[in-house]
This record gives sequence, C-alpha cells and structure tokens, in this order.
Amino acid sequence: MTIVRSYSQGSVLAWRIFFCKFKFQIIAFDVFQ
Repeated sequence: MTIVRSYSQGSVLAWRIFFCKFKFQIIAFDVFQ
C-alpha cells in the first residue's frame, strides 16, 4: 500500500507542476500576443 500511495503522490506532484507550467505558458501567450 505504501508503495502505491507514494507513487500516486509523486504522479499528483508531477501533474501539478505540469499544470502550473501549462497555465504560465497560456498567461505568457496572452500577454505577448
């Protein structure tokens, strides 16, 4: 259980970082257009 739980936490962290990058790219695109 602990291995699966740590894996899910890692994937959530990676997804959160990816979403923040994606949102920042959208904001930068809106600003520079």
